[in-house]
Amino acid sequence: MTIEVKNAPGKTSKISGETLTGLQARLPEPIGFKSCGEIKNWLSEKYQVQLAYKTVHKIF
Repeated sequence: MTIEVKNAPGKTSKISGETLTGLQARLPEPIGFKSCGEIKNWLSEKYQVQLAYKTVHKIF
């Protein structure tokens, strides 16, 4: 699964590199995620990336 992260001009993405690779690897796993909130929490715990629910929802 490929994730396309869109950024406003002049802004850097909070999801990139190792974080993006890890998320792309985790998504197709059978356990998966039940909600955007679960993805948000996983990113926070695993990669210390703090995102708003709205941001995660836009990606998915």
